[in-house]
Amino acid sequence: LAFTALACLLSCVLFSLAPAIRLLGCEVLPVLQNSAGRSTSSRYRVLQDALVVIQIAMALVLLVGAGLLGRSFVSLMRTDLGMKPENVLTFQVWFPREQFQENRARSEFLNRMESELQALPGVRTVGSTSLLSFTTSRWPCEFSIKDGLQTQPDVPTVALAKLVSSDYFKSVGIKLVKGRLFNERDVQLAEGKAVINETMARRFWPDQNPLGTRIAPDVGIDDSPSYCEIVGIIADSKQQTIQEDIEPEISILHAQFPPWAAIFTVRTDVEPLSQVRAIRELVANLDKTVSILDVRTLQRRIDDTIWRERFSLMLNGFFSVTALLLASLGVYGVMAYAVNLRQQEIGIRIALGAQRGNVLGLILKKGCLLAGIGIAIGILGALAVTRVIEFLLYRVKPLDPVTFAVVPLLLVVVTLLACYIPARRATKIDPMEALRYE
Repeated sequence: LAFTALACLLSCVLFSLAPAIRLLGCEVLPVLQNSAGRSTSSRYRVLQDALVVIQIAMALVLLVGAGLLGRSFVSLMRTDLGMKPENVLTFQVWFPREQFQENRARSEFLNRMESELQALPGVRTVGSTSLLSFTTSRWPCEFSIKDGLQTQPDVPTVALAKLVSSDYFKSVGIKLVKGRLFNERDVQLAEGKAVINETMARRFWPDQNPLGTRIAPDVGIDDSPSYCEIVGIIADSKQQTIQEDIEPEISILHAQFPPWAAIFTVRTDVEPLSQVRAIRELVANLDKTVSILDVRTLQRRIDDTIWRERFSLMLNGFFSVTALLLASLGVYGVMAYAVNLRQQEIGIRIALGAQRGNVLGLILKKGCLLAGIGIAIGILGALAVTRVIEFLLYRVKPLDPVTFAVVPLLLVVVTLLACYIPARRATKIDPMEALRYE
Protein backbone atom coordinates (compact mmCIF):
# COMPACT_ATOMS: atom_id res chain seq x y z
CA LEU A 1 0.00 0.00 0.00
CA ALA A 2 2.83 2.38 0.86
CA PHE A 3 4.62 1.60 -2.40
CA THR A 4 1.41 2.13 -4.40
CA ALA A 5 0.70 5.45 -2.68
CA LEU A 6 4.28 6.61 -3.30
CA ALA A 7 4.11 5.55 -6.95
CA CYS A 8 0.87 7.51 -7.44
CA LEU A 9 2.37 10.59 -5.78
CA LEU A 10 5.55 10.47 -7.88
CA SER A 11 3.49 9.96 -11.05
CA CYS A 12 1.44 13.06 -10.31
CA VAL A 13 4.57 15.11 -9.63
CA LEU A 14 6.42 13.77 -12.67
CA PHE A 15 3.63 14.43 -15.13
CA SER A 16 3.01 17.87 -13.67
CA LEU A 17 6.57 19.00 -14.41
CA ALA A 18 6.12 19.40 -18.18
CA PRO A 19 3.21 21.90 -18.06
CA ALA A 20 4.76 23.62 -15.04
CA ILE A 21 8.08 24.17 -16.84
CA ARG A 22 6.21 25.35 -19.91
CA LEU A 23 4.29 27.94 -17.87
CA LEU A 24 7.56 29.32 -16.47
CA GLY A 25 8.46 30.56 -19.95
CA CYS A 26 5.10 32.18 -20.58
CA GLU A 27 5.17 35.85 -21.86
CA VAL A 28 2.93 38.52 -20.35
CA LEU A 29 1.65 40.16 -23.57
CA PRO A 30 0.00 37.06 -25.06
CA VAL A 31 -1.69 36.42 -21.72
CA LEU A 32 -3.09 39.93 -21.65
CA GLN A 33 -4.26 39.45 -25.24
CA ASN A 34 -6.23 36.35 -24.06
CA SER A 35 -4.47 34.12 -26.55
CA ALA A 36 -2.04 32.18 -24.36
CA GLY A 37 -4.34 29.19 -24.31
CA ARG A 38 -4.54 29.18 -28.10
CA SER A 39 -0.93 28.64 -28.97
CA THR A 40 1.44 25.82 -28.17
CA SER A 41 4.79 24.66 -29.44
CA SER A 42 4.96 21.84 -31.94
CA ARG A 43 7.11 19.68 -29.65
CA TYR A 44 4.41 19.66 -26.97
CA ARG A 45 1.82 18.69 -29.54
CA VAL A 46 4.07 15.88 -30.74
CA LEU A 47 4.53 14.71 -27.15
CA GLN A 48 0.79 14.68 -26.55
CA ASP A 49 0.16 12.75 -29.74
CA ALA A 50 2.96 10.30 -28.87
CA LEU A 51 1.40 9.59 -25.47
CA VAL A 52 -1.94 8.84 -27.09
CA VAL A 53 -0.28 6.54 -29.62
CA ILE A 54 1.49 4.68 -26.81
CA GLN A 55 -1.77 4.29 -24.90
CA ILE A 56 -3.52 2.88 -27.95
CA ALA A 57 -0.63 0.50 -28.66
CA MET A 58 -0.59 -0.77 -25.08
CA ALA A 59 -4.35 -1.16 -25.07
CA LEU A 60 -4.16 -3.24 -28.24
CA VAL A 61 -1.48 -5.54 -26.81
CA LEU A 62 -3.50 -6.14 -23.66
CA LEU A 63 -6.76 -6.57 -25.56
CA VAL A 64 -5.19 -9.10 -27.90
CA GLY A 65 -3.91 -11.03 -24.89
CA ALA A 66 -7.33 -10.90 -23.25
CA GLY A 67 -8.99 -11.94 -26.50
CA LEU A 68 -6.71 -14.95 -26.92
CA LEU A 69 -7.21 -16.00 -23.30
CA GLY A 70 -10.95 -15.51 -23.65
CA ARG A 71 -11.17 -17.65 -26.77
CA SER A 72 -8.94 -20.23 -25.11
CA PHE A 73 -11.19 -20.32 -22.04
CA VAL A 74 -14.28 -20.74 -24.20
CA SER A 75 -12.60 -23.64 -26.02
CA LEU A 76 -11.70 -25.11 -22.64
CA MET A 77 -15.28 -24.94 -21.39
CA ARG A 78 -16.65 -26.39 -24.64
CA THR A 79 -14.34 -29.41 -24.52
CA ASP A 80 -16.14 -32.72 -24.43
CA LEU A 81 -15.31 -34.19 -21.02
CA GLY A 82 -16.66 -37.62 -21.87
CA MET A 83 -18.89 -37.48 -18.78
CA LYS A 84 -21.81 -35.54 -17.32
CA PRO A 85 -20.66 -33.75 -14.14
CA GLU A 86 -23.98 -32.00 -13.43
CA ASN A 87 -25.68 -32.92 -10.14
CA VAL A 88 -22.91 -35.28 -9.03
CA LEU A 89 -21.67 -35.11 -5.44
CA THR A 90 -18.28 -36.63 -4.61
CA PHE A 91 -16.65 -37.43 -1.29
CA GLN A 92 -13.87 -39.67 -0.04
CA VAL A 93 -14.08 -42.42 2.55
CA TRP A 94 -11.05 -43.81 4.43
CA PHE A 95 -11.10 -47.18 6.17
CA PRO A 96 -9.19 -47.62 9.45
CA ARG A 97 -6.79 -50.54 9.03
CA GLU A 98 -7.61 -52.01 12.43
CA GLN A 99 -11.32 -52.53 11.75
CA PHE A 100 -11.09 -53.19 7.99
CA GLN A 101 -7.97 -55.30 7.65
CA GLU A 102 -9.73 -57.96 5.56
CA ASN A 103 -10.92 -57.37 2.01
CA ARG A 104 -14.29 -58.85 2.88
CA ALA A 105 -14.93 -56.22 5.57
CA ARG A 106 -14.20 -53.35 3.21
CA SER A 107 -16.22 -54.92 0.41
CA GLU A 108 -19.26 -55.48 2.63
CA PHE A 109 -19.09 -51.93 3.96
CA LEU A 110 -18.85 -50.46 0.43
CA ASN A 111 -21.80 -52.54 -0.78
CA ARG A 112 -23.90 -51.64 2.24
CA MET A 113 -23.02 -47.98 1.98
CA GLU A 114 -23.93 -47.87 -1.71
CA SER A 115 -27.29 -49.51 -0.93
CA GLU A 116 -28.01 -47.03 1.87
CA LEU A 117 -27.02 -44.04 -0.28
CA GLN A 118 -29.18 -45.31 -3.12
CA ALA A 119 -32.17 -45.34 -0.77
CA LEU A 120 -31.83 -41.63 0.12
CA PRO A 121 -34.57 -39.37 -1.32
CA GLY A 122 -33.40 -37.54 -4.45
CA VAL A 123 -30.51 -39.93 -5.17
CA ARG A 124 -30.52 -41.45 -8.64
CA THR A 125 -27.29 -43.48 -8.94
CA VAL A 126 -24.38 -44.25 -6.62
CA GLY A 127 -20.91 -45.40 -7.61
CA SER A 128 -17.43 -45.55 -6.12
CA THR A 129 -13.87 -45.59 -7.41
CA SER A 130 -10.33 -45.67 -6.12
CA LEU A 131 -9.30 -42.77 -8.40
CA LEU A 132 -11.63 -40.05 -9.60
CA SER A 133 -11.16 -37.84 -12.63
CA PHE A 134 -9.84 -34.30 -12.03
CA THR A 135 -7.74 -35.27 -9.03
CA THR A 136 -3.96 -35.23 -8.73
CA SER A 137 -3.67 -38.99 -8.17
CA ARG A 138 -2.48 -41.34 -10.89
CA TRP A 139 -2.04 -45.09 -10.82
CA PRO A 140 -0.03 -46.35 -13.82
CA CYS A 141 0.44 -50.10 -14.00
CA GLU A 142 1.97 -52.57 -16.38
CA PHE A 143 -0.07 -55.45 -17.76
CA SER A 144 0.57 -58.61 -19.69
CA ILE A 145 -1.62 -60.64 -22.03
CA LYS A 146 -2.84 -63.97 -20.72
CA ASP A 147 -4.68 -64.98 -23.88
CA GLY A 148 -6.52 -63.32 -26.73
CA LEU A 149 -5.22 -60.50 -28.92
CA GLN A 150 -1.59 -59.50 -28.53
CA THR A 151 -0.40 -55.88 -28.42
CA GLN A 152 2.02 -54.26 -30.83
CA PRO A 153 5.60 -55.36 -30.01
CA ASP A 154 6.99 -51.80 -29.87
CA VAL A 155 4.24 -50.35 -27.66
CA PRO A 156 4.89 -50.37 -23.87
CA THR A 157 2.03 -52.16 -22.10
CA VAL A 158 1.35 -49.50 -19.47
CA ALA A 159 -2.03 -47.99 -18.63
CA LEU A 160 -3.69 -46.05 -15.83
CA ALA A 161 -5.66 -48.31 -13.52
CA LYS A 162 -8.50 -47.75 -11.09
CA LEU A 163 -10.91 -49.88 -9.10
CA VAL A 164 -14.60 -49.12 -9.57
CA SER A 165 -18.02 -50.33 -8.51
CA SER A 166 -20.55 -51.73 -10.96
CA ASP A 167 -22.54 -48.47 -11.21
CA TYR A 168 -19.62 -46.03 -11.28
CA PHE A 169 -19.79 -45.28 -15.02
CA LYS A 170 -23.52 -44.70 -14.84
CA SER A 171 -23.14 -42.33 -11.88
CA VAL A 172 -20.68 -40.02 -13.70
CA GLY A 173 -22.29 -40.36 -17.13
CA ILE A 174 -19.57 -42.20 -19.06
CA LYS A 175 -21.01 -43.91 -22.13
CA LEU A 176 -20.49 -47.50 -23.22
CA VAL A 177 -19.04 -47.85 -26.74
CA LYS A 178 -18.78 -51.62 -27.16
CA GLY A 179 -19.43 -54.70 -25.11
CA ARG A 180 -21.01 -54.27 -21.68
CA LEU A 181 -20.45 -52.68 -18.30
CA PHE A 182 -20.14 -54.48 -14.99
CA ASN A 183 -23.20 -56.18 -13.53
CA GLU A 184 -24.22 -57.91 -10.31
CA ARG A 185 -23.18 -61.30 -11.68
CA ASP A 186 -19.60 -60.07 -12.07
CA VAL A 187 -19.52 -59.22 -8.36
CA GLN A 188 -20.18 -62.83 -7.43
CA LEU A 189 -17.51 -64.27 -9.74
CA ALA A 190 -14.00 -65.03 -8.54
CA GLU A 191 -12.36 -64.00 -11.78
CA GLY A 192 -11.72 -60.32 -12.45
CA LYS A 193 -13.50 -58.21 -15.05
CA ALA A 194 -12.13 -55.10 -16.70
CA VAL A 195 -13.40 -52.25 -18.86
CA ILE A 196 -10.98 -50.21 -20.97
CA ASN A 197 -11.31 -46.82 -22.62
CA GLU A 198 -11.21 -46.10 -26.35
CA THR A 199 -7.65 -44.76 -26.21
CA MET A 200 -6.38 -48.04 -24.79
CA ALA A 201 -8.23 -50.04 -27.45
CA ARG A 202 -6.81 -47.87 -30.25
CA ARG A 203 -3.25 -47.86 -28.93
CA PHE A 204 -2.83 -51.56 -28.18
CA TRP A 205 -5.34 -53.21 -30.51
CA PRO A 206 -5.87 -50.89 -33.50
CA ASP A 207 -8.58 -52.04 -35.93
CA GLN A 208 -9.30 -55.04 -33.69
CA ASN A 209 -11.85 -56.04 -31.08
CA PRO A 210 -10.14 -56.66 -27.71
CA LEU A 211 -13.32 -57.90 -25.99
CA GLY A 212 -12.67 -61.27 -24.39
CA THR A 213 -8.91 -60.72 -24.14
CA ARG A 214 -7.58 -61.62 -20.72
CA ILE A 215 -4.93 -59.34 -19.24
CA ALA A 216 -2.95 -59.47 -16.01
CA PRO A 217 -2.56 -55.93 -14.60
CA ASP A 218 0.04 -55.40 -11.89
CA VAL A 219 -2.17 -53.36 -9.54
CA GLY A 220 0.01 -54.09 -6.50
CA ILE A 221 -2.83 -55.29 -4.27
CA ASP A 222 -2.79 -58.53 -2.31
CA ASP A 223 -5.30 -61.23 -3.25
CA SER A 224 -6.04 -59.54 -6.57
CA PRO A 225 -7.10 -61.82 -9.45
CA SER A 226 -4.26 -63.12 -11.61
CA TYR A 227 -6.05 -61.91 -14.72
CA CYS A 228 -9.03 -59.80 -15.81
CA GLU A 229 -11.22 -60.34 -18.83
CA ILE A 230 -11.99 -57.25 -20.94
CA VAL A 231 -15.79 -57.12 -21.15
CA GLY A 232 -16.40 -53.59 -22.41
CA ILE A 233 -15.00 -50.45 -24.00
CA ILE A 234 -16.13 -47.05 -22.67
CA ALA A 235 -15.89 -43.62 -24.25
CA ASP A 236 -12.79 -41.56 -23.51
CA SER A 237 -13.21 -39.21 -20.58
CA LYS A 238 -10.87 -36.56 -19.23
CA GLN A 239 -8.63 -37.76 -16.44
CA GLN A 240 -6.58 -35.22 -14.45
CA THR A 241 -7.14 -31.98 -16.37
CA ILE A 242 -9.07 -30.82 -19.41
CA GLN A 243 -5.90 -29.81 -21.25
CA GLU A 244 -4.01 -33.10 -20.94
CA ASP A 245 -4.24 -35.82 -23.56
CA ILE A 246 -6.25 -38.88 -22.58
CA GLU A 247 -4.14 -41.92 -21.70
CA PRO A 248 -4.99 -45.65 -21.83
CA GLU A 249 -7.06 -46.63 -18.81
CA ILE A 250 -8.16 -49.91 -17.23
CA SER A 251 -11.13 -49.98 -14.88
CA ILE A 252 -11.33 -53.10 -12.73
CA LEU A 253 -14.29 -54.18 -10.65
CA HIS A 254 -13.26 -53.79 -7.01
CA ALA A 255 -15.52 -56.51 -5.59
CA GLN A 256 -12.63 -58.94 -5.08
CA PHE A 257 -10.07 -56.40 -3.81
CA PRO A 258 -11.74 -53.23 -2.51
CA PRO A 259 -9.51 -50.16 -1.98
CA TRP A 260 -8.50 -48.71 1.38
CA ALA A 261 -9.89 -45.34 0.30
CA ALA A 262 -12.87 -44.94 -2.00
CA ILE A 263 -14.35 -41.88 -3.64
CA PHE A 264 -18.12 -42.05 -3.91
CA THR A 265 -20.01 -40.44 -6.79
CA VAL A 266 -23.66 -39.72 -6.04
CA ARG A 267 -25.87 -38.49 -8.89
CA THR A 268 -28.94 -36.69 -7.57
CA ASP A 269 -32.17 -35.19 -8.84
CA VAL A 270 -31.80 -32.29 -6.39
CA GLU A 271 -29.03 -29.88 -5.40
CA PRO A 272 -26.09 -32.23 -4.62
CA LEU A 273 -24.79 -30.28 -1.60
CA SER A 274 -28.21 -30.52 0.04
CA GLN A 275 -27.50 -34.24 0.57
CA VAL A 276 -24.27 -33.76 2.57
CA ARG A 277 -25.87 -33.74 6.01
CA ALA A 278 -27.90 -36.87 5.33
CA ILE A 279 -24.83 -38.66 3.97
CA ARG A 280 -22.73 -37.78 7.04
CA GLU A 281 -25.45 -39.10 9.34
CA LEU A 282 -25.76 -42.26 7.25
CA VAL A 283 -22.03 -43.00 7.41
CA ALA A 284 -21.92 -42.28 11.15
CA ASN A 285 -24.73 -44.76 11.71
CA LEU A 286 -22.92 -47.41 9.68
CA ASP A 287 -19.53 -46.99 11.39
CA LYS A 288 -18.32 -44.07 13.48
CA THR A 289 -14.66 -44.88 12.74
CA VAL A 290 -15.10 -44.18 9.02
CA SER A 291 -14.48 -40.55 8.08
CA ILE A 292 -15.73 -38.52 5.12
CA LEU A 293 -13.31 -36.12 3.47
CA ASP A 294 -13.11 -33.75 0.48
CA VAL A 295 -16.84 -33.23 -0.09
CA ARG A 296 -17.26 -31.43 -3.42
CA THR A 297 -19.42 -31.59 -6.49
CA LEU A 298 -17.82 -33.08 -9.58
CA GLN A 299 -18.34 -29.77 -11.39
CA ARG A 300 -16.44 -27.98 -8.60
CA ARG A 301 -13.54 -30.40 -9.02
CA ILE A 302 -13.44 -29.57 -12.72
CA ASP A 303 -13.57 -25.84 -12.02
CA ASP A 304 -10.73 -26.15 -9.50
CA THR A 305 -8.43 -27.55 -12.21
CA ILE A 306 -8.86 -24.45 -14.42
CA TRP A 307 -8.46 -21.74 -11.78
CA ARG A 308 -5.18 -20.56 -13.37
CA GLU A 309 -6.85 -20.02 -16.72
CA ARG A 310 -9.81 -18.24 -15.13
CA PHE A 311 -7.54 -16.01 -13.02
CA SER A 312 -5.33 -15.14 -16.00
CA LEU A 313 -8.39 -14.23 -18.03
CA MET A 314 -9.86 -12.06 -15.28
CA LEU A 315 -6.57 -10.29 -14.57
CA ASN A 316 -5.73 -9.66 -18.23
CA GLY A 317 -9.31 -8.62 -18.92
CA PHE A 318 -9.23 -6.08 -16.10
CA PHE A 319 -6.01 -4.48 -17.31
CA SER A 320 -7.25 -4.56 -20.90
CA VAL A 321 -10.45 -2.70 -20.05
CA THR A 322 -8.44 -0.22 -17.98
CA ALA A 323 -6.00 0.35 -20.86
CA LEU A 324 -8.90 0.77 -23.29
CA LEU A 325 -10.50 3.34 -20.97
CA LEU A 326 -7.21 5.25 -20.59
CA ALA A 327 -6.65 5.20 -24.34
CA SER A 328 -10.14 6.56 -25.03
CA LEU A 329 -9.69 9.27 -22.39
CA GLY A 330 -6.31 10.14 -23.87
CA VAL A 331 -7.73 10.47 -27.36
CA TYR A 332 -10.63 12.54 -26.05
CA GLY A 333 -8.34 14.83 -24.06
CA VAL A 334 -5.94 15.46 -26.95
CA MET A 335 -8.73 16.07 -29.46
CA ALA A 336 -10.61 18.37 -27.06
CA TYR A 337 -7.38 20.30 -26.47
CA ALA A 338 -6.72 20.48 -30.22
CA VAL A 339 -10.21 21.82 -30.86
CA ASN A 340 -9.67 24.46 -28.18
CA LEU A 341 -6.39 25.55 -29.77
CA ARG A 342 -7.84 25.66 -33.28
CA GLN A 343 -11.00 27.61 -32.50
CA GLN A 344 -9.85 30.60 -34.52
CA GLU A 345 -8.80 28.40 -37.44
CA ILE A 346 -12.11 26.51 -37.37
CA GLY A 347 -14.01 29.79 -37.09
CA ILE A 348 -12.22 31.11 -40.18
CA ARG A 349 -12.97 27.91 -42.10
CA ILE A 350 -16.66 28.12 -41.22
CA ALA A 351 -16.73 31.84 -42.09
CA LEU A 352 -15.21 31.05 -45.50
CA GLY A 353 -17.91 28.49 -46.22
CA ALA A 354 -16.68 25.22 -44.74
CA GLN A 355 -19.55 22.81 -44.08
CA ARG A 356 -20.17 21.19 -40.69
CA GLY A 357 -19.25 17.83 -42.22
CA ASN A 358 -15.88 19.18 -43.33
CA VAL A 359 -15.08 20.36 -39.82
CA LEU A 360 -16.23 17.05 -38.36
CA GLY A 361 -14.04 15.14 -40.79
CA LEU A 362 -11.05 17.37 -40.01
CA ILE A 363 -11.10 16.42 -36.33
CA LEU A 364 -11.93 12.75 -36.89
CA LYS A 365 -9.11 12.49 -39.42
CA LYS A 366 -6.50 13.31 -36.81
CA GLY A 367 -8.02 10.88 -34.35
CA CYS A 368 -7.97 8.10 -36.93
CA LEU A 369 -4.37 8.94 -37.76
CA LEU A 370 -3.32 8.58 -34.13
CA ALA A 371 -5.32 5.36 -33.84
CA GLY A 372 -3.77 3.96 -37.00
CA ILE A 373 -0.22 4.60 -35.81
CA GLY A 374 -0.99 3.19 -32.36
CA ILE A 375 -2.67 0.10 -33.81
CA ALA A 376 0.28 -0.57 -36.15
CA ILE A 377 2.75 -0.36 -33.26
CA GLY A 378 0.43 -2.39 -31.03
CA ILE A 379 0.13 -5.21 -33.56
CA LEU A 380 3.92 -5.49 -33.73
CA GLY A 381 4.06 -5.63 -29.93
CA ALA A 382 1.23 -8.16 -29.77
CA LEU A 383 2.98 -10.45 -32.24
CA ALA A 384 5.90 -10.65 -29.81
CA VAL A 385 3.94 -10.78 -26.55
CA THR A 386 1.50 -13.50 -27.63
CA ARG A 387 4.40 -15.91 -27.95
CA VAL A 388 4.98 -15.52 -24.22
CA ILE A 389 1.44 -16.58 -23.26
CA GLU A 390 1.31 -19.43 -25.77
CA PHE A 391 1.59 -22.00 -22.95
CA LEU A 392 -1.64 -20.62 -21.44
CA LEU A 393 -3.65 -21.12 -24.63
CA TYR A 394 -5.82 -24.14 -25.36
CA ARG A 395 -6.77 -24.93 -28.94
CA VAL A 396 -6.10 -21.31 -29.95
CA LYS A 397 -3.10 -20.17 -31.96
CA PRO A 398 -1.05 -17.17 -30.74
CA LEU A 399 -1.66 -15.52 -34.12
CA ASP A 400 -5.41 -16.12 -34.05
CA PRO A 401 -6.79 -14.18 -37.06
CA VAL A 402 -10.17 -13.50 -35.43
CA THR A 403 -8.60 -11.83 -32.39
CA PHE A 404 -6.15 -9.81 -34.48
CA ALA A 405 -9.05 -8.60 -36.64
CA VAL A 406 -11.62 -7.80 -33.96
CA VAL A 407 -9.35 -5.97 -31.48
CA PRO A 408 -8.05 -3.30 -33.93
CA LEU A 409 -11.61 -2.79 -35.17
CA LEU A 410 -12.75 -2.28 -31.57
CA LEU A 411 -10.00 0.29 -30.99
CA VAL A 412 -10.96 2.18 -34.15
CA VAL A 413 -14.58 2.34 -32.98
CA VAL A 414 -13.58 3.51 -29.50
CA THR A 415 -11.24 6.14 -30.99
CA LEU A 416 -13.97 7.48 -33.26
CA LEU A 417 -16.37 7.72 -30.34
CA ALA A 418 -13.73 9.52 -28.26
CA CYS A 419 -13.14 11.96 -31.13
CA TYR A 420 -16.80 12.52 -31.92
CA ILE A 421 -17.64 14.65 -28.85
CA PRO A 422 -14.92 17.31 -29.40
CA ALA A 423 -15.50 17.11 -33.16
CA ARG A 424 -19.21 17.70 -32.65
CA ARG A 425 -18.39 20.67 -30.44
CA ALA A 426 -16.10 22.05 -33.16
CA THR A 427 -18.97 22.10 -35.66
CA LYS A 428 -20.94 24.37 -33.30
CA ILE A 429 -18.23 27.07 -33.02
CA ASP A 430 -19.60 30.56 -33.70
CA PRO A 431 -17.24 32.29 -36.21
CA MET A 432 -17.82 35.74 -34.67
CA GLU A 433 -17.05 34.44 -31.18
CA ALA A 434 -13.96 32.55 -32.37
CA LEU A 435 -12.57 35.56 -34.28
CA ARG A 436 -13.02 38.01 -31.42
CA TYR A 437 -9.43 38.91 -30.38
CA GLU A 438 -9.48 41.12 -27.27
